[in-house]
Amino acid sequence: MAQKLAIAISGAVSLGSYEAGVLYEVIEAIAQHNVHPDTSVDHRIEIDVITGTSAGALTACILAQKLMFEAEALRQPYANALYGAWVEDLGIAELLQLRGRDDPKFSIFSSEQIADLGYKYLLQRYAIGQPTPRQRHPAVAPRLKLGLGLSHLNGVDQEIEMTDFPDLTHLEYRSNRHFRYTRYADRFTCEICDHEMDDEPALWKTLERIARASGTLPFAFRLLQLQPWSDDSIPRKSTLPQDPPGSFGYLDSGLFEHEPLGLAKTLVDEIDPQHLDHADRFYLSVAPAAHNVHLPIRPDTATYLNLGAALANAIRAQAGWQDWLATGQMNAAIRQFEQQSKHLSDVLLKTPRLRLAFSQVADPLLTALYASALDSPQSEQGAEVAMQQDRSRLRQQFTEEYDRLVYGAEKKGEPGDAVAESWLKLVQALEKAQNLGDRDVMTVYAITSAGVELAGEQFFALGGFLDQSFRESDYDWGRRQAVDFLEKLQLLHGQGRGEGQLYLTNFVPGHNLDPAAPLSGRLDLSRVPLQTRQLIKAQLIDRLQHGVDAIESRFWVRWLLKFSLRLVLAKRLNQLLKL
Repeated sequence: MAQKLAIAISGAVSLGSYEAGVLYEVIEAIAQHNVHPDTSVDHRIEIDVITGTSAGALTACILAQKLMFEAEALRQPYANALYGAWVEDLGIAELLQLRGRDDPKFSIFSSEQIADLGYKYLLQRYAIGQPTPRQRHPAVAPRLKLGLGLSHLNGVDQEIEMTDFPDLTHLEYRSNRHFRYTRYADRFTCEICDHEMDDEPALWKTLERIARASGTLPFAFRLLQLQPWSDDSIPRKSTLPQDPPGSFGYLDSGLFEHEPLGLAKTLVDEIDPQHLDHADRFYLSVAPAAHNVHLPIRPDTATYLNLGAALANAIRAQAGWQDWLATGQMNAAIRQFEQQSKHLSDVLLKTPRLRLAFSQVADPLLTALYASALDSPQSEQGAEVAMQQDRSRLRQQFTEEYDRLVYGAEKKGEPGDAVAESWLKLVQALEKAQNLGDRDVMTVYAITSAGVELAGEQFFALGGFLDQSFRESDYDWGRRQAVDFLEKLQLLHGQGRGEGQLYLTNFVPGHNLDPAAPLSGRLDLSRVPLQTRQLIKAQLIDRLQHGVDAIESRFWVRWLLKFSLRLVLAKRLNQLLKL
């Protein structure tokens, strides 16, 4: 069976160029590896899950379409769809040029420009009627799960049932109490298959609009109206109307879910609900930075501006790596469970006659654990079925330990199957008690820019838009870091595949990547033409003054606010833009 890879692409703003460079190298390496004559069927790698949030959502959609239907659009290092979208077509001049439905009262940059980008790389394939013949990329599975993170400000109330307690006057009843909370995060998922039913404009119009909504950076771009996708009754492949009834205003998903690793795990569990393939399952997280700026804030420095900046930074950082923390905690719990199971196996292997004691402990525990909260014979039957299903899964998961117990017990004259079954039941009770039955260890690789200051990180991660040379630099740095990662994999597998490691060897990385090119880092903004920087300053002040017009109707107050804004903002922009 081939190895499976799920890719999670985080938010990036202009640093989508860095992510594009990483993804080109990784996907090209997998393609070379898969078609190499020395690569066996079991050593092939298939990408079957892609998730994205914010800017990563658009990248995920472009990547999914090209992998499934336009393989050649990803094969050249400087002539591929991701390079075109993030390096060639997203400059500051185009973003500042408002047109069509753009309105300076609602956004600083042109949302129409992002719509043009989505059209060019996702919808143009269908513009002339019949699309070009489908060509699946060597790196992708025949079926691909796509997940996009979303955020809205409308809020959806949800309830969580709290602990029940007996009604003292009617002991046969239990009181149901609920805790209500409001959820602002949302998700859209779908499956894309290698057939003509998914290579059609209605699906990709929907995906293009959702991807743009996921990347709607507050104030920078206009909010997008969509239906709330948490409602499972909404058809996932229907074209969204322009302003659907009951729609929500969606904005940058990175506000609440910057790193979509948890979403990738959810989709993986849909593919393999019994976790039978977890040994051949891997995850790759692609993010432009794994570090956060620590803003020193004290009571004597907590001015309105400093406090606002610190709050924004803290919220962004808190949303960024929650999935990583949860994954680390769950992996630790599962590894502890596996160690405990092995220890019990060693005990029983040494003294197989303890099988009766093992069973005497396990049987009542399993009955209690599976029957707790059951109140009908039908539920008891369901509990028995669930118990047998879990035991069958564990039997496959611990095949090596199980067979070792059978063989070891029989050598000592004990019934091997009975000994192994007594151990398996106790392991099952241990797993059930810790609620680990639907969990597995996640092998997560990450390619990030930690420790390296990308050119596009300047100007609140908008710096890459200021000049194409910045985006080119970050794209090449993404390629360079991916090459380093891939070469390390080759070294690890010089003697064959290692346990718990992605086997990826038969490829040559870094095609046309100039080894003499300077390393990425903070590029001087003075390299951006003076006229361009002056235009940026003028346009930003103009947009913010339009914002004042939108919130204040009194002329003299508007004039005072605009004057103060220009006075304060002009000085700050002069510093940021090196004017």
